[in-house]
Amino acid sequence: MTNHENRAAAAAQLKQVQERIEQWRGQRRKGTPIPPEVWQQATELAAELGVYRVSRALKLSYDGLRHRVNRQPLHGGRAQSLPGGFIELGGAQLLGTPAVVVEVTDQRGGRLSVRIGAQQSVDVVALVDRFLEAR
Repeated sequence: MTNHENRAAAAAQLKQVQERIEQWRGQRRKGTPIPPEVWQQATELAAELGVYRVSRALKLSYDGLRHRVNRQPLHGGRAQSLPGGFIELGGAQLLGTPAVVVEVTDQRGGRLSVRIGAQQSVDVVALVDRFLEAR
């Protein structure tokens, strides 16, 4: 399938998701969250067509959808890294010093710094995920 055909299929799917959300909005009780499978479809479409276009068509929060697209799992089940992110390891960390410091800065300037001692076990991925979700 060509790129043009992929986009045409995605645009048709966008219309279907738009109808599904409108139906859900008409039938839901106030405060009921959007079903996860609808969010999943919206996230996949946003990755293909763009967050702005999909958020406007589906009347969803741009920031909420963008966050979900940035956190969308890869085939291996791990979350994608955020654009512009990097990991810097100095020589001391590579040689096994007694402590490691992990620092994360989000796009709004929020900062997380974690110092991990040699005998400590910390789930850094989960900690960073929670930090980014809270922002």
